[in-house]
Amino acid sequence: MKTTTLTTLLIFALLAMSNLALAQDNLDLSVESFDADTSVQDWTTAGDAAAKPDEVTLEWAETAGVESSGAMRFGGVNADGEGGRAYIVEKVFTDIDFGGDTAVTVSVAIKSESLVGTNVFVLTDIGGSVVQRDDGIISELSDSEYTTFTFDHESISSSANSVKLQFNLAAGAEQDQGGTILVDDIMVTAASDSGGEELLTNGDFEAGDDGSWFGNALNIRTEGGNSYNFADVTSAGNAFDVNLSQGVEIAQGENYILSFDASTGSGNTRTMIAGIGLNEGAFTSATEEVTLTEETQTFTLSLRSTGFGSANSRVLFDMGADVGVVVIDNVSLKVDNSAGEDPVPETAAPTPPSRDAADVISLYSNAYDNISINQWSAPWDDSDIEDIVIEDNDTKKIIFTNFLGVDFVSSAFDASEMTHFHMDFWTPETDVTGKVFNPKWSNHAGGNGETNAFEYTYALSGDDSGTWVSVDVSIADFNAVNGSDMSAFAQFLITSNLDVAYLDNLYLYRETSTSIDDGNELPEKFTLNQNYPNPFNPTTNISYNIPNGSEVNIEVFNIQGQKVATLVNSYKTAGQHTVTFDASALASGVYTYRLQYGNEVQVRKMMLIK
Repeated sequence: MKTTTLTTLLIFALLAMSNLALAQDNLDLSVESFDADTSVQDWTTAGDAAAKPDEVTLEWAETAGVESSGAMRFGGVNADGEGGRAYIVEKVFTDIDFGGDTAVTVSVAIKSESLVGTNVFVLTDIGGSVVQRDDGIISELSDSEYTTFTFDHESISSSANSVKLQFNLAAGAEQDQGGTILVDDIMVTAASDSGGEELLTNGDFEAGDDGSWFGNALNIRTEGGNSYNFADVTSAGNAFDVNLSQGVEIAQGENYILSFDASTGSGNTRTMIAGIGLNEGAFTSATEEVTLTEETQTFTLSLRSTGFGSANSRVLFDMGADVGVVVIDNVSLKVDNSAGEDPVPETAAPTPPSRDAADVISLYSNAYDNISINQWSAPWDDSDIEDIVIEDNDTKKIIFTNFLGVDFVSSAFDASEMTHFHMDFWTPETDVTGKVFNPKWSNHAGGNGETNAFEYTYALSGDDSGTWVSVDVSIADFNAVNGSDMSAFAQFLITSNLDVAYLDNLYLYRETSTSIDDGNELPEKFTLNQNYPNPFNPTTNISYNIPNGSEVNIEVFNIQGQKVATLVNSYKTAGQHTVTFDASALASGVYTYRLQYGNEVQVRKMMLIK
């Protein structure tokens, strides 16, 4: 069977070495892609290729492969004309754990190089299963591009633990006949766990217009016993001027596989947008652009519903931005089971410093006494929350739609004396471009709903993925909406376009001197506090107290004693002060910070971990 795009959900590598070990609990198998000469040397010759090595080419080809920088070049030319030739190269991969799968598919990408009077045979054998052989692939080969061939093994032995592959160039009887092929991306897919339940109905259009599909491009035709959707776009326009959709329920933050066959008119090439998205405002979507040719192609798109999801969602095809015929058939949408679970934090959030109970109002932290919460994820929000434990530390997992609401109306508290806000959060998402994590305090003076609020915008950067992010800011940095009253905080909200985040150490505090966890006795006249958070990446706060106004100098040094930053070098009034140190340009390691106040000096250590 020949396909131009391989639908692969569980892929495992036939590695350059002859052994292949698979994780039993996660069939994540990959490719032999011939990116080094050593991967070719593991293959052996048989038949006339072994008997007449002078007629055989077996080498690594430095040419653009399918997914790599090279391919295996294999060929044989009948030099003496004494009869048919069987130029064979083969390899057996042993000690493979198929994880209990009883049906697999082998695929391989092949490109020809001037074949004359010969054929190409491919043999695949999965641990003694029924041998698959395609005797006619010569007619499908191209000198200009790779063609991917697939060979199904629908019933393999439960004890199977090997894969044998063989490529045979059977040259004709005439002298100087034969040729060469380029082989790349040998792949095996497990068929038994290829995806979740089919989410679409009438994806092959065989039921005709049954009401499942909609859009102005809906036009189902039947020809030669096969039904498909046919659209002819005569003028390019705006997105969705011409479109085809089917309603489906999409879960936020889920991974999906959308596959379909598509082509355009003879001699033409055009583009089309395909994907999944909301079927309601704001019509958020996850899409890809594909290029259609007159040859039918099977497209397989890996899509993630980041920032959207509802029962009122859809599969969509947008054809309006380009002209030409669009033929669509065999549409399928499944949950991508191969994507696995999102990673979770391996370490707990940083431990907050010790503070007097009167200086902290904590919603959630093991370090402090928390106030009573009526409801985490209140009925009026649209997100979910779970309680988990990381390194014996209680942590909240938030599954966002748009915002999380925390309700403590019955125990609204006076936060007027609090000066700062803190929270730690962690997200597994790797692409955080345009993502925010915005806290809001809602004040309900008089108990009749929100009278004013305090909002803060935190825009994520690339360094904020897969690490604990500590947001520690002054209340003065919040945007005060409709007033600055803090006497009756009754609700707390986080608005975010992340799918998943972990939350800890959510509290307000009054900035005063904090105790030092290393037990050193502080000077009576002034104090330099331990930076927080520590360890940090890339910013941390350093606070200090001075009893009288004076010139103050704070400098940062690396472990070699070299000064890397001057944070303060000016006159400061008496009281408590905080300065933020940004170490974005520095390498991970231990640093010291030194405070000079008059004739007195204090030094502390801090750790930067990137």
